[in-house]
Amino acid sequence: MKKKNKKDEPPLWREANYYLGWLFILIYVAIQFLYQYRINDALAVQGVLSPVPDSHSIELANQPYLVLRPTATPTPKEEIEVEETIDEQIEEYGKFLFGEDWDLFKRVIWCESRNNPRASNGYDTGLAQINVVHGIPQRWLEDYRINLAVAKKLFDKQGLQPWSASKRCWDKK
Repeated sequence: MKKKNKKDEPPLWREANYYLGWLFILIYVAIQFLYQYRINDALAVQGVLSPVPDSHSIELANQPYLVLRPTATPTPKEEIEVEETIDEQIEEYGKFLFGEDWDLFKRVIWCESRNNPRASNGYDTGLAQINVVHGIPQRWLEDYRINLAVAKKLFDKQGLQPWSASKRCWDKK
């Protein structure tokens, strides 16, 4: 019987790398699927309108000025009637949060973002241009409700100091 030559066999490391590569890809896909499923499941149960995962939704839900309402998901054939424009929703939510300070803060958000909830300069995001140093991911701050709730928290603690860079714009009388 003829012995196999080492040159005829593919190197073991090459075969192992091939299978390990596929294994890592499968693990990555499984983790992404489970992560997305966990977040979607948690949000569906809590009735959160915003894309906020568990760790922040509990913290934000404890804020007295953050309103979380359950929503019904429409079927694909069902037409969605928009009752209010986004500007009207922002106005209503801003009045709810800021009360009599809303008129001033409305000028602040105009100067910061021109009332664009998705405004971003890479570090500051949303209506009130909240910075990522506050621990809330940038994509969540694009939701005007989260952005205004965080702004209200900052406003209660520091007044208008976080927005002092744009004071020349909003302090006009």
